[in-house]
Amino acid sequence: MIAGRAGISEIEAAGMLARMASKGHLFPVGSGDRALYMALPWMPGIIETQLRLMDDEFAQMLLEHNEYYFPTWTARDNQMFRVIPVESSVETTPTVETYDRIRGLVRRQKQISVMPCLCRVTQSTLGNDCGRPRETCFVFGPYTKHFVENGDARYIGVDEALSLLDECEKAAFVLQPVNARELNGMCTCCSCCCFMLQNLKSLPRPSEVVQSSFQARIDPGLCTECQSCLERC
Repeated sequence: MIAGRAGISEIEAAGMLARMASKGHLFPVGSGDRALYMALPWMPGIIETQLRLMDDEFAQMLLEHNEYYFPTWTARDNQMFRVIPVESSVETTPTVETYDRIRGLVRRQKQISVMPCLCRVTQSTLGNDCGRPRETCFVFGPYTKHFVENGDARYIGVDEALSLLDECEKAAFVLQPVNARELNGMCTCCSCCCFMLQNLKSLPRPSEVVQSSFQARIDPGLCTECQSCLERC
């Protein structure tokens, strides 16, 4: 089908598609002898497969491109990310849906991989290392195979994934699963390095462009004014 639309032979199209997939420009979803490909968005998607190209010039280009990309991201009707609270901050009540309990979702995954956070690698390359853990971005399900085979990620088990989530909570990372029906990827990032979080903070009402089932609020009766929340925020 692709060869026909492009006006080239199937052999030429197959080779070109395979090369594009190896560079992270497409995502292979076929199995066995059936070759199928899906398009990838820039973020999350293409950008996560470019770690091998990272140097000073590429890092600077990523930051410059980010300024142009963000307006197109916020213009979508269905937002790319959803933000969820860490499990320890959510009480177990009938009103909390299972989708928003990230550890429960991770325990149900049959395939899990982890890869370095491109945002923190980019900032570190430019001399702005925040000191937080890097290998904390997750890929789940059938998407893991391609990232691992391309050398961008490594397979991990459920126990290691849960341990990494504990590290992410201690580092005050924001958990950002891709806003899909089936969990396929999740960024865990800091507001000082993350492209998306930096851009969101520039908006007058960031919550309008992020899907979340929760809203934080202060309970004056329980607040001891320890100011821990200020430091984490």
